[in-house]
Amino acid sequence: MGAAAYNRGSRLVSGEADERMPVAVSRADHQAHKDEIARLREQVAALERELRRARRCLAAERLGREQLRVRLRAEEGSHALSVTWLCRLAFPGDKS
Repeated sequence: MGAAAYNRGSRLVSGEADERMPVAVSRADHQAHKDEIARLREQVAALERELRRARRCLAAERLGREQLRVRLRAEEGSHALSVTWLCRLAFPGDKS
């Protein structure tokens, strides 16, 4: 094969490749978008799981704090009553 035939064949192959390139680029772009969408959906699902877990943790923390507040309030009332009674027993003549 001579140089002229080789060049002619190269130009033919190059021309056909150029004609088919938009379709190939379009397919590659479409596949890249699908891959990106799938990756982002997985990321969103993971973040939603993490958010649900964080919300459960916060709810448990709030519940624990509320239970502690109620318990301390009850103990405070109990201690106040006990101090009053003990003072009356220790100081029967004191009227204050």
